[in-house]
Amino acid sequence: MLLANKNGARSFGLKHRQSIARLLCLVVLVSAALIFIKGRQVAANPDSDNNKDGYAAEIAKTYDFKFGPNPFSPGNATTTTGTFISGEMFVSSKRCGVCHTDAHAKWRQSAHGNAFREPFYQKNKDLQTQKEI
Repeated sequence: MLLANKNGARSFGLKHRQSIARLLCLVVLVSAALIFIKGRQVAANPDSDNNKDGYAAEIAKTYDFKFGPNPFSPGNATTTTGTFISGEMFVSSKRCGVCHTDAHAKWRQSAHGNAFREPFYQKNKDLQTQKEI
């Protein structure tokens, strides 16, 4: 609503200014949320049209497809793209331990839970790095 001030000039009332400011803040927040969501979708799909030479293509260069074109064979696992999933897309084991404390503690002490730290694994990983395998 327009109000006349002492000089006869018209101006918006305080309530209208606050409403416009709130609307502007809402538009900015919604825009930021949409940009964030779109960025997550691109990161979640490394094989999208925007990233054809992405993670899956890089891994496929050196991966041994000894059971056929499905990287998960002979198992029944699959993905929506039929290709590899970046490790960044997985939830950390610490997150699982928040709810599954007993199972996580047992797993953490297991050979599987410590496989990455296992000396044989580390030695092979180091050799592969040295030989650029």
